[in-house]
Amino acid sequence: MPRLAKLLANGKFIVSEGACGDGDQCAAYRGGVVFVESGDLKAALAYYAARPDLRAAIAETGRRIFANRTMAAALRGPVRALLVPPA
Repeated sequence: MPRLAKLLANGKFIVSEGACGDGDQCAAYRGGVVFVESGDLKAALAYYAARPDLRAAIAETGRRIFANRTMAAALRGPVRALLVPPA
């Protein structure tokens, strides 16, 4: 995510390689970043190249998600996991 931060903050459309499951860090950016398997990258780029309005909408969603995601919120879960012993 650090590599994507500047792009998200500036409202850029992003296609990123890799799967994004519900437990992954990238799940927080679902809807604002397009995640695709590396084998599907070419098809995804061709699809979005022909849809400028969709690209703009996804980029704006990514910008809003990034702007609303504070460092405190991002660290809350990992820090809690370190400090609170398992039951």
